[in-house]
Amino acid sequence: MLNQNCKICRGILGLNPDKPEESQLEDWLKKHPSKKALSEKQKKILIEARKKSPIARLKEMIVACL
Repeated sequence: MLNQNCKICRGILGLNPDKPEESQLEDWLKKHPSKKALSEKQKKILIEARKKSPIARLKEMIVACL
């Protein structure tokens, strides 16, 4: 779990020590897939979007990640 390159958000939980680890770990990994690599073009768009207003930035970041 600690080596998984995934986005950490509110509500992320660990494993229950009272239950079997294997099934919990399998479920956790399914729910938290690895981050996708961004192309150079997407990275440039995101960097430029950070320099703009919050709403314009959000729109461009969404488009870049599609």
